[in-house]
Amino acid sequence: MSRARNRRPGARPGQGLTIVVDTREQRPLEFGPDVPTVRRKIDAGDYSIDGHDGPGGFAVERNSLEDCFGTIISDRPRFERELVRLQAYTFRAL
Repeated sequence: MSRARNRRPGARPGQGLTIVVDTREQRPLEFGPDVPTVRRKIDAGDYSIDGHDGPGGFAVERNSLEDCFGTIISDRPRFERELVRLQAYTFRAL
């Protein structure tokens, strides 16, 4: 899949990165004043890069170890659904 196909309308290459923070992220990371961020719903993960935040793009699912293990143990089906959604992304991290 071509990178241009993953790019959102208006996103232009070479103009720096904008971090996309999912609207459901309860305590988003602070990236500092020089890193632009935008909040919107992401289909998978908590963070992405503007223009690459859809399937075939880039997704990061951020969990504390406690939350990650708790979900694996107490809500395994939800954890597995998240892994399936992440598989649609070329670059993904948990």
